[in-house]
Order: sequence, then C-alpha cells, then structure tokens
Amino acid sequence: MTLCLTLLLATLGDLPGTLSEPEPEPTPPPGGDRILLRVRGGMWSSSGFDFDAFTTSSTEMRSKQKTLLSVGLDAGASILSERFVIFASIEESSASKINLEDVGFCVGFRDWSGPTASAGVPNEALIYAGPLFGRFDVTTSGFGTFDTGIGVRAGLSLTWKLSPPFAVSLVGEYRWLKFDLKDKSAIASGDKSIGGSGYWIGAGVDLRF
Repeated sequence: MTLCLTLLLATLGDLPGTLSEPEPEPTPPPGGDRILLRVRGGMWSSSGFDFDAFTTSSTEMRSKQKTLLSVGLDAGASILSERFVIFASIEESSASKINLEDVGFCVGFRDWSGPTASAGVPNEALIYAGPLFGRFDVTTSGFGTFDTGIGVRAGLSLTWKLSPPFAVSLVGEYRWLKFDLKDKSAIASGDKSIGGSGYWIGAGVDLRF
C-alpha cells in the first residue's frame, strides 16, 4: 500500500496543471524601467502673459512678452506593474525682464509599442496630469509683485529609446497657472493678474533604470 501511494503522488506531481506545479512568473512589461530622470527644455506660450495696466498714480505697467523659454527636471518612478508613473518636476522659465519658477507633481499612465511596430514609432507614450505651483517676478522697477500661483497641467510625452539607459522624448502640455497682483488697489484700470491658460512644448533627454 505504501509503495502504491508513493507512485501515485509522484505521478500527480508530473502532471501539468496540478496544484503542485509552480505558478509561472509574470511577464515583465516591455518598458523594463522603474526610475525616470528627464532634463527638458522648451517654450511656454500664453496670451495671458501679456500685461497692460494703469496705476492710480497714472503710471503704465506694460509687458508684451507672450512666450517664455523653459528648462526643467523631472524625477520619478513607476508603480503598479510599471503602467503608472509618479514624478515631481522643477522648472525655470524666462523672457526679457520676466522670470517664472514652478514646481509640480504628476501621476501618469504609460503604454509601449509592440515588437512588430514600424521603425520610427515611439517606444513609449505617457499621459499625465497634476497640480502646479509657481512664483512670478518682473525685474522692471515699480512694476509690482505677484502672489504665488496655484494651477494644473496635463501632458503627453512620446519617447524613443536609444540605448539603455538613454532616451529622447517630445513633450506637450496644457497649463493653467495665474498670478494675481498683491496690491490690486493700486490698479486704476487694466490687468490685475498675469498668466492663465497656455501651452508648453519641448523635448527632453531621459535616463531610465
């Protein structure tokens, strides 16, 4: 009897699909990276940066800058089977006599092209959104100071992997970030805030690990 039970257990252990068979390892996603570091540069354009106002002392405060050049850094990591990405960013944008500094936090979802994708197709696409916080300064004396701005952004990046760990990305974002004058009572007519809706377009160099 003991010999029969031994042979039966050994036979069951060799059958496919039995409880004794170990579960297969999950297939890793084609991305294969969990850490994202991106240095990016581009242009932030908004008609809201156009500012024109007269103070109560009949002094005109005027700025016709509508496009700011930007450089920034994104740093984050992937979670939940590497499909979702969380990252923080810091950025500085400037034009003549204008300076804008902002920080943000985003959550995104990404997908990858398959192994049979045509040449030139991005290896990865990432859509993301999150809050944005900024500080705005105008260096012209007497122009006025602005409160800290709180807004949102949503973006899309397309990434081409060159060779581990390097990649390049094209990035486009919609942003809403407005800055109010601290002393609105000094304005007799015209604008009392600067910024608002606009678009950021640029490119980045990635490190993926």
